[in-house]
Amino acid sequence: MNGQQSVVTSLKILERAATIVQNKIVRESNSVLSKDYRLRLQIIACKVRLKREVTLEDMTWATKLIEHNNHARGIWERTVQ
Repeated sequence: MNGQQSVVTSLKILERAATIVQNKIVRESNSVLSKDYRLRLQIIACKVRLKREVTLEDMTWATKLIEHNNHARGIWERTVQ
């Protein structure tokens, strides 16, 4: 195998890996939350809506979850807004 064939093969492998990662991200962003995650998010969202104190750790956790999961985003939007 010459250098050009090696580069082409490497690019194909990288493209396949990128596709697998992208598919995994899409799957995770549409996944349903576990009961524990759902309840924790709901408690945090209710505290925010009622203008009660929320720890930085809880807000960071909720923000990351909302950014990466559509189900969590829907719960947040229905509760807080």
